[in-house]
Amino acid sequence: MHLKGRPLAGQEILEAQHLLYQVYCEQLQWLPPEGNKSAWHLAKNPFGSSLADDFDMVAHWFGVRDGDQLVAVARAIKPVDNQLEVERYHSIPGFLRKSPSKNIELNRFAIDERYQDSQAIVWLALLCFEFISRQSASYVMIAPTVPSPADLLASLGFQEPDAASRFRYHPGDQDEVALMYLDASNAVLIEAMIAKCRGLLNL
Repeated sequence: MHLKGRPLAGQEILEAQHLLYQVYCEQLQWLPPEGNKSAWHLAKNPFGSSLADDFDMVAHWFGVRDGDQLVAVARAIKPVDNQLEVERYHSIPGFLRKSPSKNIELNRFAIDERYQDSQAIVWLALLCFEFISRQSASYVMIAPTVPSPADLLASLGFQEPDAASRFRYHPGDQDEVALMYLDASNAVLIEAMIAKCRGLLNL
């Protein structure tokens, strides 16, 4: 196993959306609910079945490969109509909306089941933090399942804004998620997280 991560572009983004389908729909047996607020839907592209949504046009994708094979992906999105995707499902505290156009959300994390115990997640974290370091962002938001990987994200500097931060995306969801945020203007913290990830990867 020789993992290497980097930002994705062009056809690689279609490949990422195909991996998303493979992990979420085939491996985890999940389908986007009809009428969901993200317009998340099944699609076809040159790589096969895929998942697409309203935020694809403002997404920056990251991927991890084992040789030529894409094995893990994630994305960072900017707001659409001044809202992040998570805001279509859950209200966020006012202080996180002081400069809504400068907020970023991290989502669509998907790791091939054969690489769940690898350092793929560390690569994705590194790529996300490096992306954040290049932006003039206010806050970064993410909504992980509870307790894991929310506990992991807490160790990377993310925190829950208040007691009402937990919710379910859809009434039928088994897993509860937690809205978490990171102060993107804290350059010292961001650089520390980059260094931590690079250390774990021996870079």
